[in-house]
Amino acid sequence: MEQLRFGVESLARLGVYLGVFSAAGAVTLQWGVLRPLCRQAENLAAVERLEKKLLRVGMYAATVLCLLSVVRLLLQTYAAFGIDEGVTLESVKIIATETAWGAGWGWQFGSAVALLMAFTVANYYPPLGWLLAIPSTLVVAASVSFTGHAVSVVNPVVGIGLQSVHIMAAGVWIGSLGLMYYFVFRQEGGSEGLVWESRLLDRFSPLAVAAVGFLVTAGAVSAFLYLDTWSQITGTDYGRVLLGKIVLFSLAGSLGLLNWKVVRPQLHRGTGARFLRRTVFVELLGALFAMAATAVLVALSMDH
Repeated sequence: MEQLRFGVESLARLGVYLGVFSAAGAVTLQWGVLRPLCRQAENLAAVERLEKKLLRVGMYAATVLCLLSVVRLLLQTYAAFGIDEGVTLESVKIIATETAWGAGWGWQFGSAVALLMAFTVANYYPPLGWLLAIPSTLVVAASVSFTGHAVSVVNPVVGIGLQSVHIMAAGVWIGSLGLMYYFVFRQEGGSEGLVWESRLLDRFSPLAVAAVGFLVTAGAVSAFLYLDTWSQITGTDYGRVLLGKIVLFSLAGSLGLLNWKVVRPQLHRGTGARFLRRTVFVELLGALFAMAATAVLVALSMDH
């Protein structure tokens, strides 16, 4: 039963990461990629189509985050009270309002609701809604660390700050790339499609490079603060999962560098476009497994 609960909690956390990354990717593409491309008249139709798709993604992501927040609250209540006392309205209230975990959970749930409201507004008043989505996404990304190791192992301000940067940077990179792959790269659009893909990548690449830099820096500093000795990396379950996460993200980052330096300049050729689709798919697959490792890490003790 305990292993089942651990598995469900890990899946719920993975769902949270996917939701946060999707929202961060949608906001990044809207403000960092599509808005600049709006100034070019020939891009307007493609920009509008992609913007509508990103809005739907934002709505779905925020809704999933709200639902998963409720699921995680129920799981935490079960972990605290066990099968004998069960999950009751009173026990849920105690966890949500009288524990440190519940305080962090409140931020997560509240920010998810705020994000859903922002995307709902964007459905009717796009300029205002997309503007509100920026702070909502930042708070959602930061709140993920409120119930993890960041608040218990090191100074909470330092831990939360590092984890917030780490998560938001991953969302900018992986979330944006995943949405571009799903909505643009995997489509066969002929010469016109290749031009559109090239313009998207030209705008996205500097953002991705900066995001990877912040991701690596924040992750490295966090690992240095969390681990007391090098032996923890190979001598504990936490260290081994962390090492696997590092390897997977390194693979994804290496493929991203290949796409940026080698594939992107050759995108106007059909062979370059096909190779891009393959490498981006593998890059995203590696990132997905790395996210799964992260979801497991949160529940593991650093000493075992």
